[in-house]
Amino acid sequence: MKNGENNQRDITIKKSMIENREALSEIAPLLDIKDGESLEGYIGAIYLYHGGFESVKKCIINYIVSELNKIGKEKYINWIGLVKEILDKKKDHFADYRLCEGYSETSPPFRFDLYINQELIERGEEDSDKTSARQNVSKKAYEKIRDKYNT
Repeated sequence: MKNGENNQRDITIKKSMIENREALSEIAPLLDIKDGESLEGYIGAIYLYHGGFESVKKCIINYIVSELNKIGKEKYINWIGLVKEILDKKKDHFADYRLCEGYSETSPPFRFDLYINQELIERGEEDSDKTSARQNVSKKAYEKIRDKYNT
C-alpha cells in the first residue's frame, strides 16, 4: 500500500478524515488555505480545471494525506459512519444504538449498546454527550464488526 498505509483500517480512517470538514479546517491553514470549505473548493477546482480525478488524487495523496498524518486523527474519525459503511455492504444488516436501561433519552449521562440484527455487539460506556456515547460504542465495536461483516 502507498504512503505508509499499512492496512485497510488506516485507509478507511484516512477516508473518514478526508470527508470531515473539521479535519479539513485544521489542515487548511497548513496549506495556506483559509478553511475546510475553501479547501473543498480548491479540490473541486482542481478536478474541474486541472485534469479531473487523477489530478485530485495526486493532490490528496501529496498534500492532504501528508497533513492529516501530522494532526491527531482520533478526534476526527466518524466511527458511526465507518460502522454504517461496513453494514451497508450487507443486505439486512443494520446498526441499532439502544439506550441502556435506566438512562434518559433527554438528559445526561447517556449510555448506548450497539446491536446488529438483534445481536448485542458491544456495550457502551457513559458519556455526557449523546453523539459521543454512540461514537464511543462504535469505536469499541469497529474491529469486531469489520472482522465479522466485511468480506
